[in-house]
Order: sequence, then structure tokens, then C-alpha cells
Amino acid sequence: MFHLSPEVNPKEHYINGVKVRDVAKTINFGLAYGMGAQGLANRVKGCSLEQARTLMRTYFNTYKDVEKYLKVSGHTGVSRGYALSLAGRRRNFSQEELSNPALRGAAERSAKNHPIQATNADILKSALALLSSKLPDDAHIVMTIHDELVLECPVELQDEVAKLLQSCLYEACTMFLKRVHIPEEKVLISPFWKKD
Repeated sequence: MFHLSPEVNPKEHYINGVKVRDVAKTINFGLAYGMGAQGLANRVKGCSLEQARTLMRTYFNTYKDVEKYLKVSGHTGVSRGYALSLAGRRRNFSQEELSNPALRGAAERSAKNHPIQATNADILKSALALLSSKLPDDAHIVMTIHDELVLECPVELQDEVAKLLQSCLYEACTMFLKRVHIPEEKVLISPFWKKD
């Protein structure tokens, strides 16, 4: 979408003083939450409303199925009164949300977002279940942060635990994601937690 060469690291490349990765994350997550051009312009430093519209058009032209998916899932969710994750976890919408025009837009945005966020939670919980039964006694799950698992173990176990974590995450993904390529996630090994 940003026409960067493969050698460019989006975490280190800047546009208008903002990391390309941060702009991409804002677009990806924002559109899934129903953010419009004005919201995008407000969130991306130095981005005008017209530039935000162009970014959104470029995004949807690049990822045509995303726009279709968001429209269909929003419409389907409000028309049937609920949205589902891939595991079948349900987000119900009240009659008031569906009938009140002031609330219906928020319900439609939730219907777009719920399948994405809830499926991510389904995958993470499945990975936790797989991992908890396989971890060595000296290794521990410390916390989850959004889509991240933080583990703690002795240094001599770090490679074994990292491979186990990678394997459990991949297995959990394959339980739900049948039609997309699942990349091998890198596991960060560090003596302390740090944001990647």
C-alpha cells in the first residue's frame, strides 16, 4: 500500500514524521472499528482530510475483500441482531441498539469488529490452553496483552519454551483460520518485558 521496497523496515520508515507501521496499524484497526476519513485524519499526525480519504481509498483498492467483508459483517450483524466469532461466541445487540438510529451505527461498527476481535481472543485462549498443559514446571504464563503472551522461564529453558510457544500459537491459529496463510510468529526472548 505504501509502495516500500522489501528492504525497508516499516517500523523504522517515516512518512510526515510518523512511522509507516503506525499509520498502517491506525488504518487497519481503525477501519475495523468503523473509523471514517475524519477519524483517520485526526489520528495520523500531519494528515489532512483529503489525504485520509486517499489513504482509505488506497487501502480498500489494495485489499478489496476487506471492504466487502466489513460491509457484509456490519449489515449481517444488525439484520440478525448479533455477531459471531469464528468459535461461535456471540455479541448480541439490544432492540434499542437496532431500532434507535443514533445507536444503530455503533451496533453496526461492533458487528464489523466483533468477529475480528473475538476470534483473536478465541485463538489466544486456545493457545493458552494448549500451552498450559505442555509447559515445563519451571516455565510460567505471566500475562496476556492484547494479542501477546508473556512467559517467564529460566534462561536454560528459553529456547525450548520459545519453540513450544510458537508451536501452540500456530496450532491455535489453525483451529480457526482455514483459508489464510498463517505466518510463523517470531518469539521475542528478553530478560524483561518490552514492547516490540
